[in-house]
Amino acid sequence: MPTMLGIAVVSASVLLIQQATPDTPAPDDPAGLTADEPTIDEPAIDEPGIDDPAIDKPAIDKPPISGQAVIDRYIAVTGGLEAWQALHSIRGIGTWEMPGLPFTGRLIIDQTADAYRMSVDMFQIDALGKAEHKIRQLTVRNGKQTWRVQGDAPAQLLKGKEHADLLRKDSFNPLLHAASRYASMTMDGMEDIDGRPCWKVSLVPIDPDAALEIRWFDVAEGLQRKIAETPRAGGVTDEVFLEVYRPVGAVTLNHVTRVSRLGRVVVRTFDAMQTNVTIDPCLFELPAGLAPEVETTPTEE
Repeated sequence: MPTMLGIAVVSASVLLIQQATPDTPAPDDPAGLTADEPTIDEPAIDEPGIDDPAIDKPAIDKPPISGQAVIDRYIAVTGGLEAWQALHSIRGIGTWEMPGLPFTGRLIIDQTADAYRMSVDMFQIDALGKAEHKIRQLTVRNGKQTWRVQGDAPAQLLKGKEHADLLRKDSFNPLLHAASRYASMTMDGMEDIDGRPCWKVSLVPIDPDAALEIRWFDVAEGLQRKIAETPRAGGVTDEVFLEVYRPVGAVTLNHVTRVSRLGRVVVRTFDAMQTNVTIDPCLFELPAGLAPEVETTPTEE
């Protein structure tokens, strides 16, 4: 799901990979941070095809005229502009795992137009297959304030790149108004992603501090299949593979995502998702004792 839910999993996955590295032992189970989370029962739905004859499906030998055209088609096949604009909340509940490593966990994401909260629990699997809870991490954005609570440590305001990245991803779907977010959207031909021919679109954000992006869109179905983000100054590229889509209300969302970074992989699966549900504002309240930062305007002396 190339919504904020889908893209924010990159930062969560990076933290999970760092915490699961043998050189970085996970902290003890936090006290007071293991309250029961809500559950949602939702029947499994097979991934749908995009069979609407009204949706244009360009032939492989006839590429779209522009990167914007590819993005517009993706918006159309996932519900259309009006359906996306009608969203006021998204909730996702699922699990994550790290193939080849003894770590797994739970993932809960709540998002409204103005706020975002991601709860990640990590469990370590012992030799007998028993899961031991190691840590819970909460990452929250409310307006212009961002913070994290990790384990039993005090809540910390996010700063620098982490703060800016979380503020930057402030939309249910950042591609809805791509022209206002990107200085260029360039068609770079076609590549196979997991055996699917995909149009490759390179995007340069208007924000000079935002990472450069490449996005791949399924030729046959129009769905987004991969995202790669690389810092402009160079560094590690994060790769996100969007594997399974299902309809949720009036839009179609990604449910299974594979994130790859430095050879480590995190697979995230949403077992239940809801749109336009009521989300308690208390989930986004700044923790007691954490003073909000106040933006000040410099004055001339």
